[in-house]
Amino acid sequence: YGSKWSPEEGTTDSRRSNGNIRINYGFSPITVFSWAYNYSDTRYKEREPISRQSVSIGIRQYITQLFYINGRIGMDYSSSSTNNTKVEASLTGPIDEKTALNIAYLKGDEISSDREDLFRNWRVTGSLTRELSEDLISSLSGFYGEGKFVDLDVIDSLLGVSLNITYDFWEDKKGKSIRGNVGYTYSDLSSTDENRSYSRSGVTLGLTVGF
Repeated sequence: YGSKWSPEEGTTDSRRSNGNIRINYGFSPITVFSWAYNYSDTRYKEREPISRQSVSIGIRQYITQLFYINGRIGMDYSSSSTNNTKVEASLTGPIDEKTALNIAYLKGDEISSDREDLFRNWRVTGSLTRELSEDLISSLSGFYGEGKFVDLDVIDSLLGVSLNITYDFWEDKKGKSIRGNVGYTYSDLSSTDENRSYSRSGVTLGLTVGF
């Protein structure tokens, strides 16, 4: 359950309820089948609610003990628009002892949290994580996607890149630790609604202490 509100002009306050169920079946040590169902209901202030149901089947195929391919296909059923095909595909795992890769493609519907509309979109994401030393880890990720607000007929395209570096200052045998991280993010949104377009950069600093 979540709630979103904003003073920005043109946005609508909303409350969302969401539930998921997934069943996995291990067909063999390297092949896993699955079935999933998702239901979400978003209610807007003084406007009609939008609900969405999603049903899909999937398969995970291991190439090595840790490197695998995920595939999923199904349908999105919405109360406010025509049904739409749902597709997910990803490639995940280590390239070598110090480097891990993840590439994913997703296509489907999402209920907008700040306007009474359905966002029909596709996106490609990728991330590369590299252990630079025993205590220093770097991560580079990228994102590109396009989508359309069905009722408003507004088309968005979003490009994003982020870099994150994590350093383990201290860790003992019982799991207590101190970890710091610094990150940089750049995103660029182009829209047929000029009021939505922007370019944004952000820097984050963090410290995590484990007891």
